[in-house]
Amino acid sequence: MLCALLCVCLSVSGCVTTLTERSLSESPLAPIVVDFQAPQEDSMAPHTVSAVLYFLSYDGAQLLGEVRDVEITEDKRTEVAVLEALFEGPQNSAYRPIAADVALSQNMTPVEISGNVATVNLAAQARLLSPRELYVVRLAIAKTLIGLPGIDYVNVLVEGREEGHDLAALMPMGTLSRLSTEDLSAQWAQLEAQRAAEGEQSITRQATLYFPLRSGSFIGCEVRTITLDSMDLQDDVLALLDALGRGALTLSDATRVPAPNEYLSSLPEIALMDGTADKVVKLSFTLALTQALAEAGLPTSLYWAMLVNTITTFVPGIDGVVIRVGDMLIESISAQETVEGRVVTFPGGVMRRVDFSQYIADSCELYFPSLSENALVHVSRPVRQGYGVSPRAVMRELLKGPDEDESLSMDQVFPPELDETDFLAFEVQEEVLLINVSSRFQAVCSTLERAQERRLIYAIVNTMTDITPISRVYFFVEGEQVSAFAGGLEMKGAFLRNPGMIQQLD
Repeated sequence: MLCALLCVCLSVSGCVTTLTERSLSESPLAPIVVDFQAPQEDSMAPHTVSAVLYFLSYDGAQLLGEVRDVEITEDKRTEVAVLEALFEGPQNSAYRPIAADVALSQNMTPVEISGNVATVNLAAQARLLSPRELYVVRLAIAKTLIGLPGIDYVNVLVEGREEGHDLAALMPMGTLSRLSTEDLSAQWAQLEAQRAAEGEQSITRQATLYFPLRSGSFIGCEVRTITLDSMDLQDDVLALLDALGRGALTLSDATRVPAPNEYLSSLPEIALMDGTADKVVKLSFTLALTQALAEAGLPTSLYWAMLVNTITTFVPGIDGVVIRVGDMLIESISAQETVEGRVVTFPGGVMRRVDFSQYIADSCELYFPSLSENALVHVSRPVRQGYGVSPRAVMRELLKGPDEDESLSMDQVFPPELDETDFLAFEVQEEVLLINVSSRFQAVCSTLERAQERRLIYAIVNTMTDITPISRVYFFVEGEQVSAFAGGLEMKGAFLRNPGMIQQLD
């Protein structure tokens, strides 16, 4: 039975009425007032998020948090805006900037988000910092980003390259997680002492490993602790290839890959490219790898993306990877094998991280009707970078319906007559999402049973309220709010997230 009426007056652009599930037959306690106009095109109004930015204390001894309201605009994701505010410096005169002239890369995706891992690409001038200065910058970035929802690990690269944290640039920093920012001098001294001792013993680091996902279009990542036998870059590469060959341990959507180290025809080589200052890893594989990839149904482009991103994220000073299979140097990928549907070439055979930026999966959270219960089932789906925070891009994924495996337990949200054109516009204003749908959408929904209507509406509402900062959803039909679709729900006013409809899976 549907819940009784709950009217709540919230102060957003005046007093608005917020509705939970309510039977249309129940009379409202007060008129439903809507202080928003229907959107005519997709847009997102600027909004602010509260973040803790970490700056140097005045004496430079530690990093201290400063709470700031950061404005987020339509063309900039939250993590980028927060880091730009960090690099602008503190507002508190008792704090100092973390470093001069630090900025995000303009040549690459400035912040990649994949799962709970953020990978930051700084501009080239960060290479002018001393190892200790770059160490402090890394700590401040990691501490700031890990304070944001959903981020547990951070990599900090410079133009797609890991920079060693020693003068010889041989020691990988690895992936950063929750860490102390007190007594920076003591931490740096401890790190230097550790480096002095590590030449004689094996060392451990956290590394971000990338694996192809079952969707066949993306790579995702997980963080693992790996052991290095020395400070030799070749040993770093071998350790990574060995870890990749063991498969993903926590990335549930990863597909099994042929173990790279089992197909090497020679040891990895660290080399400088002729006529350039580029340092690369050269990998030579046997022809058997081609057959193994074909048998696994794995595009070679995803395999190369896995190798390039894993190596450049971890091994210090590596600008790219050069791959040979048998006697053939891999200098391009065909249009049929790329996410973008275009030929990608590698001048000189050097595959760089930027060449595979479209392969790194972001994610969106979807809710589909359960086949066994009057409930919704949560699904996390890989999408391109930035698509997970776009209402239209997320709705496009919801319209695709469950994939082949999911269809055994989940149903389509929408009747087949509906498609993306029935969603005329999406507009985000602070925590509110306004959705303008077509008259056909209303007409089709009016033929549904009330339980079907409830599942459809809350599949949309629960999916959209998983996008930050959305917490409420309004529906309009051709620019107007209407009282009913199928007659089971009052459609005027705002819909809140309905966690009670989400099926709890064992």
